[in-house]
Parts: sequence; structure tokens; C-alpha cells
Amino acid sequence: MIQTRVSHITKELIHKCIDLNAPRKRVWEVLTEEPCVRAWYSRFNPGSFAETDWQLGSKVRIDDGHGFGLVARVVENNPNYALKIEYLGFLENGQEDLESEDAHNVKGFTEAYKLYEEGGITTLSIEQETSEEYLGLFMGMWDQALLKIKELAENKPSTF
Repeated sequence: MIQTRVSHITKELIHKCIDLNAPRKRVWEVLTEEPCVRAWYSRFNPGSFAETDWQLGSKVRIDDGHGFGLVARVVENNPNYALKIEYLGFLENGQEDLESEDAHNVKGFTEAYKLYEEGGITTLSIEQETSEEYLGLFMGMWDQALLKIKELAENKPSTF
């Protein structure tokens, strides 16, 4: 008798918004340019960074600074308006894992950023699909990351 294990992951959606006293172009720079990316990614894990050029179709390697993290690709890039990545798998000891059961469980999950500007105020909206297991953890991390994005976009003194 052959037994197969089917994994069912419940997809949860995190949605958060923040208003920034900064033009949309500045917020986009904070989202996509170094050293700002490292500064706000560090709110998820100190030392985290994204290895990518953010161009449509490009690979994104989100590394925790120790060779672990996520592998994704850019599926939408509308500069100053919208950015979306789709997860492909994990980064394990610096190697891409796109085929394991864990990798298949996150494959297709997305992370999206939308920017709306009115009267010099930019609203940044983020949506991240995650598993139920990580929902609470990411909710709190996003709160911290959005505050850092706000600080950077509004050009307040920053500690990287």
C-alpha cells in the first residue's frame, strides 16, 4: 500500500495601510532602493535584505543575513504605484529550495504594495498572503516595518 501525504495550508491575508507625509516617488524609493530596503526589512529580522533589481520577472532573494529566507519573483512593477512579488520557495543555507513540500506550501503566495497620493500625503497599502501559522508574527512585524518606512519616507533621523 502506498501512502501519500497531502498538505493543506490555509492561506491568510494581511492587509495594512499607513499614511505618509511624503510624495509617492519618495515612498517608492524607500520601498525599492538601498540602504532603505535593508532598514525596513530589518524589522522582520535584523540583517535581512533583498537581492533583486525589482524589474518585472526578476528573481527576489529575501535573505535574513544568514542564508535563510524566501525566493520570489516580481510579478508587477508599476513604478511609484504598485509592486507585487510571488513566492517561489525558500532560501536554505544560501541555496534555493523550490521543490520541497515546504516550498510548495508557499508557492504562489504574494506580497503587494500599492501607493495612492492625494494632497502630498501618500497612503501605502500592503497585502501579504501567509499561512495561519505565521499570521500573528507577520502582523506585528508589518506594524514595525511600516513605521520604519514612514520614518524613512518622511526623512526623519534614522538609525539603520
